[in-house]
Amino acid sequence: MKTERTRFYLLPNVLILMLLPTLHAVAQPSLQVSAAERLHLEESTIEVRGALPSSRVELGASLTDNDGRVWSSRATYHADAQGRVATATQAAVSGSYTGVDADGLIWSMLPVPPEALHAVAGIDPEWPRHPQLDTASVTIRFRARVRYGLDAADTTVLHAEQRVVFMASGVRRTAIEGQPFEGVLFEAAGPGPHPAVLVISGSGGGAPWKTAMFLASRGITALAVAHFAYPHRPDNLENIPLEYFHGATDWLRTRTGAPRIGLIGASRGGEGVLLLASSLPELYGAVVSAVPSNVVWTGCCAPNSFMQPAWSLRGAPIPGYIPPLTADGTALLGVHEDFVFHAGMLDPGEAAIPVERIQAPVLLLSCDSDELWPSTLGAEQVITRLRAHDFAYPAEHIAYRGAGHMAVSGMLVTSMSTRAIHPISKEEFVLGGTPALNAAADRDALPRAVQFLKAHLPVGTR
Repeated sequence: MKTERTRFYLLPNVLILMLLPTLHAVAQPSLQVSAAERLHLEESTIEVRGALPSSRVELGASLTDNDGRVWSSRATYHADAQGRVATATQAAVSGSYTGVDADGLIWSMLPVPPEALHAVAGIDPEWPRHPQLDTASVTIRFRARVRYGLDAADTTVLHAEQRVVFMASGVRRTAIEGQPFEGVLFEAAGPGPHPAVLVISGSGGGAPWKTAMFLASRGITALAVAHFAYPHRPDNLENIPLEYFHGATDWLRTRTGAPRIGLIGASRGGEGVLLLASSLPELYGAVVSAVPSNVVWTGCCAPNSFMQPAWSLRGAPIPGYIPPLTADGTALLGVHEDFVFHAGMLDPGEAAIPVERIQAPVLLLSCDSDELWPSTLGAEQVITRLRAHDFAYPAEHIAYRGAGHMAVSGMLVTSMSTRAIHPISKEEFVLGGTPALNAAADRDALPRAVQFLKAHLPVGTR
């Protein structure tokens, strides 16, 4: 009787298996990418339907950058009981990344074509660190290999595309010439009025136009100011007068009619915006300092730049932290080289940035696996100093767990974001974090900065 009962219960399952190819022939497999066009860092969904339940589904993505180099990724999933794969809720079990990550196929791309991915054993030090994407948008091509029936021939390859937009329609880009400062202005689309923000670069110099473009694409007019490593500007971060930025601020206020301007910068730019808002606080209505320092450091980035001040005010150098050195200036006394930044941030002396003078809300974005300098420590020191002086404005610190120094810069691809070649010194630096956690921090940081700036900045009159 027990055997007969077992056969009775198995019979419906056998019938289901016999009918399964017929059932799946009705629903054609599909690859759906939504939206077909989106702003960079906006949410996106990738979904496969019509696969054989529990079968392996292979997904891949690729793009071609401005240099003509193909970047690509791949990942393997298992379809669920309904024959679906959704990257936002299901884990990749192997490939360029693993785990649940809606954007994993994008941030994990490597600079090799899809057909060569299977042979990649690790990061080639000669590879470029990120795609060259100096355009308003890029097209990402997706592909899926899907088995939809029990027969081995029941397999198909599906394709879809998505356009990722870096500069929204209607944003106006203008190179600033004939002014006492250099830079690039990005004016938000629409009649306005819009809030206005000054964007300050880090140690790489130049005009930080990508951040400015990101802000303008979300309704904030942004001026990317170039104070060094730019035509007609000094080669290095040395003796830069804060009045240079004050002039750019006045120009932007006149241009937009905004009574107070916002500030945003990262790394040495994060140091710079805190210093700038402390120097003439009545000009600035909100401050975003990413991977910041609570300390004024000396110059950068030539071999002897550290002997020069980075900044000046009213013709006088602003003292920067100088670690103890031997007579020849090459070795540290009592402080291991890896801990110079720790020593300076914990005991800055007169090099401490007087953040208590700021008269505006402050947002600090740090990364707790930052291996260039301890930005979470620097941000906490800023908060501590503000509280000690009964700071009257909102001050918030967000520390991104497991993320490194480059994790708040709005990168599309973070597969090689743990190290970088400095654009001026040409040295290689360890930046920290992991590609996955750097990507997660990136998705949150700049959108959070936009919300903060819009919440606290007054809009212009035109």
